[in-house]
Amino acid sequence: MEALTRIEIAFAALRDRLYVERMAEVNRESEMILDGTHPELIHLTKLIEARRERRVRLGSAWFEHQQRQYERVGKAEEAMEWSAWRNDAASLRRTQMDDVSRKRRQLEREKRVLDAPRPARRYQLFQTELVRNPDWRAPSPPANAAAGGSSRRKRRAAEAAPEEPEREIGAYVAFPDLRGLEEQEAWLDMEHMGIRPDLRLGMHGYRGEELAPPPGLYGAQAGASGMYEGSAPGAYLPPGYDGPHAGELYAHEYAQLRQHELLMQQQQQQQQQHLEQLAQQHARYAEHPASYGAAAMPPQGEMPQAAFAAPMPPSKSSAVGAKAPNAAPPKGARVPAPPTAAGAQAPARPAGGTVKNKPPPPPPPSHAAPQRPSVPPLPAAR
Repeated sequence: MEALTRIEIAFAALRDRLYVERMAEVNRESEMILDGTHPELIHLTKLIEARRERRVRLGSAWFEHQQRQYERVGKAEEAMEWSAWRNDAASLRRTQMDDVSRKRRQLEREKRVLDAPRPARRYQLFQTELVRNPDWRAPSPPANAAAGGSSRRKRRAAEAAPEEPEREIGAYVAFPDLRGLEEQEAWLDMEHMGIRPDLRLGMHGYRGEELAPPPGLYGAQAGASGMYEGSAPGAYLPPGYDGPHAGELYAHEYAQLRQHELLMQQQQQQQQQHLEQLAQQHARYAEHPASYGAAAMPPQGEMPQAAFAAPMPPSKSSAVGAKAPNAAPPKGARVPAPPTAAGAQAPARPAGGTVKNKPPPPPPPSHAAPQRPSVPPLPAAR
């Protein structure tokens, strides 16, 4: 019993000591918690702080992104509204300007109409001629209208009486009088359109000489005009002739005169060119007199008569055997020196004893007259 009692006492003492130690440890942890030095508390606090910081960082980034997105959407909507406003303003401006321009043009047209009335019509109105139709037969009245004399039938006949002129419209045939343009107006229209018909043909397709009066009709005056070189036979107009086709004849005569005038102008131009060539030839002769013979160049200011005459085409036999008077001397032949004055001295010889002459210039052009240009004749009438 004593042993059991001692064991019970020892066990109670151990229990009290464990309780005291546990309470002391709890008090110490409580003090550490209150002081903030508890290791588990510090670890949990660090975890909570890290998680809070991460969530705060993500939240702030999301809010910043949303703010930028809202700003972009707002700017886009504002730009869209401004663009729509500008388009509406431009459309309204165009509409108003078109309306103002239309009204201004209308006012200008009305002003022109009031200031200057419209000119009279230049075209001729159609004039019709009514001719009785020989094939027309008047419609016979109905058989029942002749028989019977009731008042109703008489009244119907009286009502149908004004319609008789309308029925007789078919008894006449209208032939419109279509008047064309005058001959002068037709030629002016063709000239404005750029059409150049054969001047020898008139408006009716005949030649002028076919429509002209016979030569013996006017006696000695016939053929007074058109007596120039190149005129076609019969293309003459007597003085004071004013026939139905005088316009075509005058046009034909004017074409012939114009053709002769162009031919004379071409001949004058060719004569001027020939004079310029002679002047150049005289200049070359003055620079190199030793290269040309004494008779190779005509005197200054003298024009050969062949320049104004019609050239004759040379034959092949004469062209082969003949020799041009102005041709260059053959190679190796001595060229005679031109005659010098009595007091003139010959050119000094060099030390070698030979005279070194300059190379001769190209041969001058021949004195042949330019060929007369050929003027194409007018096209033949179809």
